[in-house]
Amino acid sequence: MGYASPWEQGHQKALAEVDAQSKITLSFTKEPLSESLSIELWTSETETAEALFEKGRITAPSEPGIYVYHFYASWEQGSRSFAFPIKVN
Repeated sequence: MGYASPWEQGHQKALAEVDAQSKITLSFTKEPLSESLSIELWTSETETAEALFEKGRITAPSEPGIYVYHFYASWEQGSRSFAFPIKVN
């Protein structure tokens, strides 16, 4: 199995179009273990920026463009990494 960067992983999914600085709610069937959720905002194939995350919601960037959110979380059964792309209008 080959490795794909979070940027590449995100672009394997359909883009979700959102407005600048809109709130994106994260929900899980089962909540991750406390303090295990980490989030990165990929702004290009090689660049990351701070992901604004508060009270279960992400704030989309203020500048138009394509971004990828990369998450890592742990549960009692194990850990998982996943990514999804957004297009900010």
